[in-house]
Amino acid sequence: MDEVGAYLELHIEQGPVLERSGVDLGVVTAITGILGYRARFLGEANHAGTTPMEHRRDALAGAARAVLALRHAARERGDMTANVGVISAEPGGFNVVPGAAEFTIDVRSPSPARYAELEPFVRETLSAIAAEEGLGLELSETHRKPPVALDPGLQDALEAAAHEEGATTLRMPSGAGHDAMVLAHHVPAAMLFVPSRGGVSHSPEEFTSEHHCQLGASVLARAVRRLVT
Repeated sequence: MDEVGAYLELHIEQGPVLERSGVDLGVVTAITGILGYRARFLGEANHAGTTPMEHRRDALAGAARAVLALRHAARERGDMTANVGVISAEPGGFNVVPGAAEFTIDVRSPSPARYAELEPFVRETLSAIAAEEGLGLELSETHRKPPVALDPGLQDALEAAAHEEGATTLRMPSGAGHDAMVLAHHVPAAMLFVPSRGGVSHSPEEFTSEHHCQLGASVLARAVRRLVT
């Protein structure tokens, strides 16, 4: 890495912010921190028709509460996201109160201060729900990647190059992980986003216009020339 002076990355946004705001390019300020869990609520499986509602220990009901609590917190705070992408109930009968429910949790924030709050928030939220619903709780961390701030000087260089190309810019965090978050621990790093139609990525529907692809490449090249001269 001693021979590398800086790292610049051009990428599609993978989100709808640029398209919806009508801005040409995004200058990335930070890459979000990511924290993942696998959670399992343990209740009591029983007949759905004969078990009174007040006597149930419904694990799926606890999971449903957790999904909504995570969503509410993310909406309220604004600088975090929360997602439950996989969920399953056992034993899985249409007329059986779920005795167990397992689900994944993905919480993110580009803010170091907010990121530090994510773990206690998740644990306290799920523990409170488990206690109120009379459920057992198993919670295990699956992955952890702290947020990474990108180099301010390189952000300025990208923004200046964009303006010289006649492009509008928006400084914004990245909600997804990228190579830059690894390289930034070794050399100054920065990223430039081009718009994604509908915010779709990793799909056959992913699309960025030829104009924005060319614009992003031109701005990146201009920034490199500024940095090496």
